[in-house]
Amino acid sequence: MTGLAIGSSFLISFGLGFGAFIAVFGITLLVRLRGAVGPVSTAAIVLASLAGAIWAQSSSPTPTTGLTTAGFEGVVRVAEGPFLTASGQRFVGYGRSTREERVCIYAGPTPKLHRGDRIFLSGRLIAPVDLAEIGNAALRARNCSAQLNAETMVVVEPGHGLVSALSRVRTDMSAFLMQAAPGDAGALLSGLVTGDDGGLSREARDAFLASGTTHITAISGANFSVLILLLSVMATGAMKRSLWFVGAATSAVWLFAIMVGLQPSALRAALLATAVLLGRWLGRAPDLLTLTVLLAAIQILFRPHDFWTLGFQLSIAATVALIVVFDGSERFGARSAGASLALSVVAAQLATLPILAATIGTLNGIGLFANLLIGPLASLVFPIALVGASIGFAAPWIGEMVLLPAIWLSGLMVDIVELADRYLPGAVQLGRPVSAAIAVLTVACWSTIFALSGDLRRMGRHAVSLVRNW
Repeated sequence: MTGLAIGSSFLISFGLGFGAFIAVFGITLLVRLRGAVGPVSTAAIVLASLAGAIWAQSSSPTPTTGLTTAGFEGVVRVAEGPFLTASGQRFVGYGRSTREERVCIYAGPTPKLHRGDRIFLSGRLIAPVDLAEIGNAALRARNCSAQLNAETMVVVEPGHGLVSALSRVRTDMSAFLMQAAPGDAGALLSGLVTGDDGGLSREARDAFLASGTTHITAISGANFSVLILLLSVMATGAMKRSLWFVGAATSAVWLFAIMVGLQPSALRAALLATAVLLGRWLGRAPDLLTLTVLLAAIQILFRPHDFWTLGFQLSIAATVALIVVFDGSERFGARSAGASLALSVVAAQLATLPILAATIGTLNGIGLFANLLIGPLASLVFPIALVGASIGFAAPWIGEMVLLPAIWLSGLMVDIVELADRYLPGAVQLGRPVSAAIAVLTVACWSTIFALSGDLRRMGRHAVSLVRNW
């Protein structure tokens, strides 16, 4: 509980500032006076909360005034991407010509770029003030200071090193999967394995968005859980307890995380997977809830901008809800594993509803049910597609044979999503909801999660007993 309180205090104060620190300090002091928390734990919680508030203040980005809307010509280095778009590719670049600021760049399909490449390009630079709201949202999500629409582009120097090599593997995997399964099925396979779903048709993309299932192509904890399970299946019982297996599995996890670009949700999942593997080697059953919150706090300590990205917020909320409902209900013993898993998926969707409503102004009800079908299918398709794409590097025809079940299942997933979009009510546009409405929605969603979770009910009863004994 102390680790959970420390991580939560840091994250809450980072997000809400010194007002949250004062609240955490007061509550912790009251609990300490009651004798429920020791002096060392009290000091650690208060210091973590104070550190969160101070770090949020000192790490908040200052508005960039150096980049203005104008014609652009210069050399930049590819920092993230590239990812496919309907008209070509997008990536994040920076360099002396951008005043070392990160710029979101949209370019044509050629030449094909990789992370670390230095490129000369010309086009039009657009400052945030001259972009629509959706454009500004994209800049904030990718930590960019401006947008650049490239007209011409030439590779000056190819990237070198491990990161660049893994970027080439990612783009080659994506190309192989889309070649093996032309159309939306292949684009979905690419999204599941590499996170690049830019090859989806406009109709399919709109259907995934309207049905609330776009998250399945975002590399997250589910991918890393399946990857660890796949590695465990390939290992013997003795290997699973050896340091060699832990080292090899951890290396595989981080190579995959770097390959897909170390996005905020992928980094969080890789940290959690590493902690679980180390705990298994030490013979200790991990407390997933405490690990999730603590590692999220550590991530924000080193990459503070991640906290404000939609991917990180959705990932942490969904993971916490999944853990407290599935793990807690298993210990509660009143439900079967299948029922617990289904309710956990529903809880994860409920946890993300307030965030989506507050950030993009949509509320989606059918996503609660569509994900009950899509989620399990994605967990089946991902390992098959990953293995098939990996084999395809050495023997393309064998890789394509391995991919056959994944191709059929991914086509089925696209059909389900398009049917849901066609015959069920889609997302409701809320515009810009007021804070009170978001607060009511948050309380309603998390009250439902509370009711579904045996762990949260137990913690609630413990809190009530503390208040009564006061």
